[in-house]
Amino acid sequence: MAMRSLRALLLAPLLVAGLAVGCGDDGDEGEDGHMAGGHMAEAGVVSPKPADATQVNVTLREWAVAPAQPTMKAGKVYFLVENIGPEHPHELVIIRTNLGPLELPFKDNKVPEDQVDILDEIEEFAPHSSASLTLELTPGRYLLVCNITEEDPQIGSHYKKGMVAAFTAE
Repeated sequence: MAMRSLRALLLAPLLVAGLAVGCGDDGDEGEDGHMAGGHMAEAGVVSPKPADATQVNVTLREWAVAPAQPTMKAGKVYFLVENIGPEHPHELVIIRTNLGPLELPFKDNKVPEDQVDILDEIEEFAPHSSASLTLELTPGRYLLVCNITEEDPQIGSHYKKGMVAAFTAE
């Protein structure tokens, strides 16, 4: 019993400190993240490129999605995505479609993701960081989209501000 009480006494300050750190939010930009729309975006995560994948570099910035090449060979594709910001978190959603860049359905200030053929996505990540994603692409047309919507009416939809690019796998 005494040992249990001593352990609890020693652990209590650590638990209190952990709760204070976990619950605290002063609204400032964090070391590993960036505030956007009232929440923190973490730095992106880059996985190693598979040996059998073709790499496509993509740059995200206010307000553009820029793949290094608009066409590539179908097969395993490794997307290495850099968010150069300078201020906003971005995401990369890969959509298979024959529609043009600004022809996607649009509702509630964003592309309704249940109405398009999303292959996969890199969730939003902080500016000045990179993230990656590997996909198996069949021949066809795709759109690379940032589908984030911000509460600031001057910004609103990243997609409508021009964060979309056509991409073809042959």
